[in-house]
Formats: sequence, structure tokens, C-alpha cells
Amino acid sequence: RLWIEFLKALTTSMEEEDDVEILASFMTAIGSCIEVMKVDGIAEEEVKLIIQVLNKQLENYGKRMTDRPAEDEDDDDAEAKEELDYFMELEASCLGAISDLTHSLMKEFKDTIFEGMINVFNCAIHLIEGSKQYFERQWGMCLLDDAIEFGVGHLPTRFPKLIPIMYKLLGDEYPEVRQAASYGFGVMAIRYHQVQDYRNEILSCLEPLAAMIGREDARATEESTVATENAISAFAKIIINVPLPDEAYGRCVEMFLSWLPTYSDTEESPYIYTCLATLFDKQDPHLFGPENGNLGRIFQVCLCSVANEAFNDDEHGNHAKQRMETIIKTIYGSFPQLAQQAGIDEHMQGILQRILTGQ
Repeated sequence: RLWIEFLKALTTSMEEEDDVEILASFMTAIGSCIEVMKVDGIAEEEVKLIIQVLNKQLENYGKRMTDRPAEDEDDDDAEAKEELDYFMELEASCLGAISDLTHSLMKEFKDTIFEGMINVFNCAIHLIEGSKQYFERQWGMCLLDDAIEFGVGHLPTRFPKLIPIMYKLLGDEYPEVRQAASYGFGVMAIRYHQVQDYRNEILSCLEPLAAMIGREDARATEESTVATENAISAFAKIIINVPLPDEAYGRCVEMFLSWLPTYSDTEESPYIYTCLATLFDKQDPHLFGPENGNLGRIFQVCLCSVANEAFNDDEHGNHAKQRMETIIKTIYGSFPQLAQQAGIDEHMQGILQRILTGQ
């Protein structure tokens, strides 16, 4: 088969290649093949070979970072600084390629290769613990996210350092790192029905997640906004999937509504707005508020989500968008005066009319 020859050629070339950019492109190529070939097209020995590639590239990354010249904070040499920045940029892209290849592999083979990937996940923990660069924490956490999403059983039992690491990363100064950590807690919530041992970790993450969302710089940049919306999505996944104590549940729903609307992280929008729609459909008293006092806010949030194009044009995005439009029609049918509330500008009025007329 062409695939077998291609994989052999790539892995052989990687053993002889020193250019980090080329190594990253080779891993990207393997990942693309996995997505096309899928489980039925890749033999067990080929999977083992790909895992060997991941382990070797993580090992080589560590050697390169150890061998590089020490950074001198007092050195004003602009050329040396530019060279170091370029070196770090290449290494970041290499770690990103390792993470992407891991994701492609785990997404297809899931728990069947989990034991074979243990060293990769242990490397991720060591990478985060010893990190001097933010991208090491970012991509290390992305590797662990795949372990949580596609691995076997209760991950903190296998990796005791996992949860303390995730709590710490929720408060990281870099939004890319915070995003990766919050995503992991959202995945735990989705997997709760399979792994109910995640309950304690999920209950304990509510406060640090809320603190992350409430940061002063939570929406200061595009990267910060996406990270914050990922944390809001984690809350949505918890509300929908995990039974919470009554008091905690009520507080979570109230906070959740207060953080809306979101529209920057369109990948997470379906989770966020499906949660809102589910709560609305069951007339959740914590969502509706005393004497249905939150209906105006719910109406505005739903309208903002559509007006600001919070949804991708795909199956999940379109379904969530349709549910928002249904809520808008339902509320408007009983309380048309809410369309005149402050915050609904001319553009949103136009969107409202399009929704109401089905155009």
C-alpha cells in the first residue's frame, strides 16, 4: 500500500532530519493521513511506529532545549535576541505539531492505544512542571486534554499530579494556557456519565473556573476572550452533564447567564447556547429569575448571539442557532415590548425582524 511506503519514508527521514520546521511538517502530514485513513486503514504496527515518532520527538525536543545557549537577561544584543525568539518560535511549532498528531491519533484509536501513549502523557506532565516557556504549558496541557478526552478511566488516579497542575494553569498569565486547562475540565464534565469518579474534581474546579472568567483581563485581547469563553463553555458542560448540589447548581446557572453573550469562540458556542436552550426549555427557575425577571436578559443574549454570528455554519452550530431563534420567537410572542429594551440597536432590530419573518 502507498500509505505504508509513505509512513516508512517519513519516519526514516525524521531520524536523519535536524530542521525543526521540517520535522513539524512531517508530523502534520502523518496526522492528516490518520484523519483520512481512519482506524480501518492503519495497522497496529503502524500505530506503534507513530507512537515511537511522538516519543522520539518529545525526547529530541528536551535535548534541544537543554543544549541551547543560556538566556542572558542583561544581554542587549538585538541580533542574539532575535535569534533566540526565532528558535523558540520553531520549538513552539514543533510542540504544537506533536500535540496535533497526538490528537489525531487519540481521536481515532481512543482507549485502545491509551496504554501505549502513557509515556507521552508523562512527558506532558514533566514538560509543564519544568516549563520555562508558556508554550510548554500550553501544548503540555493540550496533550493531557487528549488523555482526559480519549483515555481510560479516572485520569487523576493514574496521574496524581494532573489536577493540581490544571488548577494552577487556570490562573496562568497566558490565556492560551488557561484555555487548555479549562477545556480539560469541560471534557471531564462531558465524560462524567462514563467516569463518575470525576465528580470531586468537577465540584472543586467551579471556583477557580469562575475566578478565571472574572479576571480583570478576561476580555482584554482576542486570545483572552477565547480562553474566557472556553471556561464559560466548561461551566455549561458541567451544568448540563453533572448533578450538582442545589445551592451550587443555582449559583452556577445565575453566574452562567451573567457571563453571556459569547461569540468569539465559535467552536464552543454550541455547548454554551445548547445549555442556555436546555435550561430555557425546562423553565429553570434559576435561569428565569424571580417573577421571570431575567426574560429580558435572555432575549437580548439570544439576539446578540445571532447578530454577532456566534455559530459556525455546520451541523452543531446551525442547530444551536436555530434553538436561539426559537427562544427569541417564544419570548417575543408573549413580551414584544422586550424588543424595545436598551441595548438592542438598529442592527439587532433588523436581525429580529428577519428571525420573526423567517427570512
